[in-house]
Amino acid sequence: MKSWRALWRLTWLGVWLTVGVILALFRLRVHPNSAYTNAQQRLVVWWSRQLLSVIGVQLCHQGQPIPGSVWVANHHSWLDILVVMAVSPARFLSKHEVAHWPVIGWLAQRAGTVFLKRGQGETSQAMQHMANLVRAGDSVLFFPEGTTTDHAPKSFHARLFALPIELGVSVQPLCLSYHDAQDRRTDIAYVGEQSFIANLWYLLQQDCLQAHIHFLSALTVTADTSRNVLAQQTHTAVEQEWLKLAH
Repeated sequence: MKSWRALWRLTWLGVWLTVGVILALFRLRVHPNSAYTNAQQRLVVWWSRQLLSVIGVQLCHQGQPIPGSVWVANHHSWLDILVVMAVSPARFLSKHEVAHWPVIGWLAQRAGTVFLKRGQGETSQAMQHMANLVRAGDSVLFFPEGTTTDHAPKSFHARLFALPIELGVSVQPLCLSYHDAQDRRTDIAYVGEQSFIANLWYLLQQDCLQAHIHFLSALTVTADTSRNVLAQQTHTAVEQEWLKLAH
């Protein structure tokens, strides 16, 4: 039964990705230094929500996203990006390897994702790029754990928190978690040596999977704010919500 479910969803996934490519070619080309237009935002939200439905994921959303701020979230899976985009489009900081993923990488580039190569110089360039996007009116999002996890959030790296301090904009923590009708699901996380294809196939087999996203209260930032303190405050807010959702 699970294999048939996965095959059926995989077929529709191929169809919907094809629709995404066609839409991206003709209606979605986000300039690297320009904010999303209202039409582009609506298109991204609609397509992402439909894709979650095709995969078999129900979206559960709490809180209100604050535009023009820096969003910070815990990180479980490649699915996290779709979940966020299905609520409110943001510009993502993603590892450079994602740009080379078939179809997904091209769509991410078309949607204006900022890709980060390893190295201090590259990080500085990516941070400047994201600063320009916030000034243009977009929200930007990063995952400060630096990796995906299948458990409570790891400590947040402080370096990227220089961005909201430099810009003087608030930081909005986001808490992401996955559940079914009975309990939290940590087994669908994309971690370890598992391949993307293996993780996708396992995900497509699941029944009644829910993605929970909670936009938490924003943290005020000033020029005197410490990166380390801001990283710790954000981590505490996300971790407390993550633990709360376990009950």
